[in-house]
Amino acid sequence: MKKKISTVRKKAWTWFSRYIRLRDTIAKGVGEYVPCVTCGSMKHWKEQQAGHFIPQAQGNSVRFDERNVHTQCYRCNMNLGGNGPEYYPFMVGEYGEFVIDELKELSRLQKKYTVEELEGMAREYQGRVKEMEAQL
Repeated sequence: MKKKISTVRKKAWTWFSRYIRLRDTIAKGVGEYVPCVTCGSMKHWKEQQAGHFIPQAQGNSVRFDERNVHTQCYRCNMNLGGNGPEYYPFMVGEYGEFVIDELKELSRLQKKYTVEELEGMAREYQGRVKEMEAQL
């Protein structure tokens, strides 16, 4: 039976999102608590979300770009639509204008993932998550 692309993409996103939140927790958190990159609210990494600087609907090519996704609280990510006015200064400080420009260029490209690519990403990020969970 052929797997649906949407099912595999969701699995890849689940592991990618966990990876992003753990990455940020280990780098900038306190214990298992991590701040939202846009408002600073500190919550357990499992309560935070992985929010996109450039919305994932644009081109799909930056959906899984680690430079484009960081820990955000529900309010900033969902209620404030990513909280762009606060996300931008974070991105400038973290990566600089060059990377922001690069992400903008990449976002204009259309990326169509295959089931195999997404399954590979899911496996890769699942492995990274398992290693990182051992560090907490």
